Amino acid sequence: MISLQAIHLAEQRDIATKEAITSPRITDFMVSIFSVSDPIESLGNKLTAREILDRGAEKIDNELEDQPEIQATLMHTIGRVYHSLGITSRAKPLLHNILPVTYLSGIIAPLRTQQNQTYLPTAC
Repeated sequence: MISLQAIHLAEQRDIATKEAITSPRITDFMVSIFSVSDPIESLGNKLTAREILDRGAEKIDNELEDQPEIQATLMHTIGRVYHSLGITSRAKPLLHNILPVTYLSGIIAPLRTQQNQTYLPTAC
């Protein structure tokens, strides 16, 4: 019994450590998609939610290939937002690509997988 408890505690510690590392990265990513890198580029124009989401989706593909867990989490989040806005044409690729990203990198996230599957039937 003690060894099973020790294994469980070690697994929980590893999960907490991983989340402590990934959480600030996810926050930084979200902040970055809301900020305009060049103030001259915006010229006082306001960004729409769609433009911010599009920027985020592009950055997921271009900047997070070496961080599959963060990539999958953000694909799920932005895919859900697209879905809630009724932009299923943009939600579908993000939600469908979560599984290949997680499985090819050896990450298995059952909860995320279940959550992702709830959006796929209506996003397809």
